[in-house]
Amino acid sequence: MQGSGLDLLLPLRGAGAMTLSFYTAHLCVMASLHGRPLPSGWTVEGVYWGQAVAILVLGGVFAALSWRGPLEWVAHAANQLGRYQPARVR
Repeated sequence: MQGSGLDLLLPLRGAGAMTLSFYTAHLCVMASLHGRPLPSGWTVEGVYWGQAVAILVLGGVFAALSWRGPLEWVAHAANQLGRYQPARVR
């Protein structure tokens, strides 16, 4: 559907472009829940689906705005600092 203006895969592409940020956030969420009871009203499945929906929504927003994920931005900035520079002749 090129040209229709509706991109149904935008959330998936956005999430795929932010894997470092989302994986890190997932680890932080899971570490904060480790060894503790879940918040009242939450189930393991609810935590899973909550994270899945958050990833799709945030991925879609970041992709629609053409933003990088926060950790992807840091990695890109570090890459730019370390870009190839010609050797100096002594």
